[in-house]
Amino acid sequence: MELLGTQSQIPVTGADRLPGTANYFIGSDPTRWHTSILTFAKVRYTGVYPGVNLAYYGNQGLLEYDFVIAPHADLAPIRLHFSAAEKLILAAGGDLVISGKSTRSPSTSRSFINSLTVAGARSPAASRCFRATR
Repeated sequence: MELLGTQSQIPVTGADRLPGTANYFIGSDPTRWHTSILTFAKVRYTGVYPGVNLAYYGNQGLLEYDFVIAPHADLAPIRLHFSAAEKLILAAGGDLVISGKSTRSPSTSRSFINSLTVAGARSPAASRCFRATR
């Protein structure tokens, strides 16, 4: 998945720190070893589009993502490109089903705006994917 029309330099940060650290011992050269690396539940990209942030995280063994949209932000610039996709199908509920050569079975990208948080309270929100014409 590629985001189209984004800034070239997007700030990336870890969010929701996890307990413990990771160590990477690459080969026998200690200068290539990395120790005590912090781990996080989410990776946040800030300002992928004006007023739009993006968070990636794991959920039951799958990689998911959320667009976090500021009030009154324009959603029109959000464009996703799936370079390995041979077939994109919009399911009845607005989910995007992606089929490609490198996948054994189709993967599904859930509707990407399915909840709204206002003053800390989360509620359902309408959403859908659509295929843009070139």
